[in-house]
Amino acid sequence: MWRHTLTLTRLQTPAFSYCFSDFPWPPDMSEVFPQHDQVVDYLAAYARCHGVRECVQFGCKVLAAEYAGVLDE
Repeated sequence: MWRHTLTLTRLQTPAFSYCFSDFPWPPDMSEVFPQHDQVVDYLAAYARCHGVRECVQFGCKVLAAEYAGVLDE
């Protein structure tokens, strides 16, 4: 979605609220509401760092999804 958006699009929530807990925004990111290309770069960096792309099969139809984590009791 972020790759196919208008150039002037910005994140609508503050950057500190839109980040993975184990992957903060880069220290040089000073925008409160990052531009779309900054969001794309951030998400791509996360995917590279954590090997996400190797776990995704593109061009396939998703028939079902299930939560695989530990259930809260």
